[in-house]
Order: sequence, then C-alpha cells, then structure tokens
Amino acid sequence: TAPAQEELIKLNRQIKMCQAESLRQEEIARQMGETLAGSGLAQQAARRESAIKAIELSALSEALTGNYVLAERQARTAVKEQFAQEERDLDIKRQNILNNYDLFSPSQQKRADAVLARLGKDDQFLKERRLERAAIQNVAIEAIQNGVTNSDILQRIQGAGSLVDANQIASKAGAFRKKTVKDSIADDAGIDETTQT
Repeated sequence: TAPAQEELIKLNRQIKMCQAESLRQEEIARQMGETLAGSGLAQQAARRESAIKAIELSALSEALTGNYVLAERQARTAVKEQFAQEERDLDIKRQNILNNYDLFSPSQQKRADAVLARLGKDDQFLKERRLERAAIQNVAIEAIQNGVTNSDILQRIQGAGSLVDANQIASKAGAFRKKTVKDSIADDAGIDETTQT
C-alpha cells in the first residue's frame, strides 16, 4: 500500500543516516590517528549504537515488505549486539577471578566468592533484560503483521522501556484489536476503515 511504501522509504532513509553516523565516527577516530580498536570508549559506543539502530530499523523494513523470517533474524541480531559488550565484560571479570582463585588467600577467596555470586546475579539480570528486549522486538514485528505500518509508532514500540509499554503502544495503534463482524465485512469489501471519516 502507498502509506506502507512511504514508511518503508522513511525507514530506509533512517538506516542510511545511522550508517552514515557510524562512518562519521570512524572518520573522526582516523583523523585523530586512532585505529578502530584503539578509539575512545565513547566513540566505540556511539558506533555500536548506530549499528544496532540500523539493524533494528532494517528489521522493521524487512517486516514491512513481508519478509518476517529475515526481520526476526535481524531483530535477534540487534538484541544480541545490544548486550554483547556487557556479556563480554561479565565473562572477563568472572574469568579473571577464576584464573587467580587458587592464588588467593582464604579471606580473598571469600571475597571472590561474594563477587562471583554478584556476577551470577548480574548475569541473570542481563539475560532477563535481553529476553525482554527480544520480546519487545517481536511485538514490533507482530504489530506490522497485524497492520501497523507507521514507522514512528513501530520505533516507539522498539524503544519501549518494558514489554508492558511495548504492548500498550502496539495496542493503542490497533495491532491487537480483535476483528468485529463489521471489520470482517469491511475486509471482504476491501474497505480500509482506518482511512474512512
């Protein structure tokens, strides 16, 4: 449909802007004489955020074209990348303790055990956040499958702070509205009631 095409064009423009921002950050790093690996943490984070946003937008774009399998794959990739650094940091902390555990005194081992327990809780919390972000991405794709094409609403769903918020946004947009007999008749007649006044 024409509105969906317009939203697709808008999403593709935003994807290009995210990619351009990432390239701009790389160029700034190069001009400062830094390699990508040695660039500042803030610049690395900005590049990572731009790349993740581009992947999220690409997932919406693919879903709008009906390619739901690729959309879901891209959404999973975006979520995985969003938490990859934090997961690596937790793994490094855990490995550093475990690699040196035998060298610690009994009191140091006791403190290390407490830190390992906290890292375990942090890891569990991170997994829960990751699962929630994946569920939020799925709500956005389901919203598209249920007829929501407005890219601003879809991005609000993706950016929701919780699954409850994502579902509320999608619901208000009509993504989970149950069809009535009147809707079914309108569908059969080819009438889009959202554009009727």
